[in-house]
Amino acid sequence: MASATTNASGQYTLSVPQNATYDLRYTKSGYAGQTKSNVAVGSDTMMILAEVKLGKEIKFAGGNGTVVNPYQIATPQQLNDIRYVPNANFILLNDIDLFHWGNWGPIGQISSEPFSGIFNGNGFIVWNMTVDRASRAGLFGIINKGEVKNLGIVNATVYGYFYPVYAGGIAGHVTSSSITNCYFIGNITSYAINFNAYAGGISGSISSSSINNCYQIGNISANSSNGNAYTGGIVGNNNNSSISNCYYSDYNTINGIGNNVGGSASNMLALSDVQMKQQSSFVGFDFTNVWAIAPNVNNGYPYLRGMQP
Repeated sequence: MASATTNASGQYTLSVPQNATYDLRYTKSGYAGQTKSNVAVGSDTMMILAEVKLGKEIKFAGGNGTVVNPYQIATPQQLNDIRYVPNANFILLNDIDLFHWGNWGPIGQISSEPFSGIFNGNGFIVWNMTVDRASRAGLFGIINKGEVKNLGIVNATVYGYFYPVYAGGIAGHVTSSSITNCYFIGNITSYAINFNAYAGGISGSISSSSINNCYQIGNISANSSNGNAYTGGIVGNNNNSSISNCYYSDYNTINGIGNNVGGSASNMLALSDVQMKQQSSFVGFDFTNVWAIAPNVNNGYPYLRGMQP
């Protein structure tokens, strides 16, 4: 027989018999519900700790998490609570300032709980994000079969650490997903111990994915104590993915892709400060519908229309 208890912190613990597989479905009125399917239990009686704390109320500014009516995000706490419903859909209502948040824990840090919904930044900015010592480092840790679009992250610091390390401005690692109309202004560092380190301005690594109409301004570096280090202005590692119409600051004289395995890139530009302020440098970029440039906006660098930093 299964038995359940809830502790003072609201953590729900389910004790189940040996050699069994269960579907866990847990929800509560006014709370964000979660489902875990096919949770296998080994040869010994095992305690399963539900990752959503039933004692924690999760309320967004509106919406129901569907494509047509996404959850609405208006505060840092609501942005953080995306991690409890990572397969839902979200839209920002305003800029979010993480200055007083402290160390940001990337959303979807483990492969079994990636972000797999749609996140629409709606042209707004996440300010002052600090990620310190995460193996999948960025606003998102892992995105799998998801989408991030129309988002800016400004004045940010991302430090990926441990093994292996994937550090990026938007996400650490992206699989079967897309990132469109996004930018990152800040610094990224990746350091791995005995494994490879990947660092990219938009994502540390991408696989079977696409990045379009994005840019990065800042410093990027990757190092490993006993492995390879790959640094890219847009991505650290490109595995069978496509990148198009992106640019990045050439502060460190790095390539746009640190390591390329069957991926493709078009109109991916590494530019000096002077070049970034000249529209003529951006051959192939759509300055009628997608991009704009003005001396008094974004330090004179191109920006996405409707998304001024």
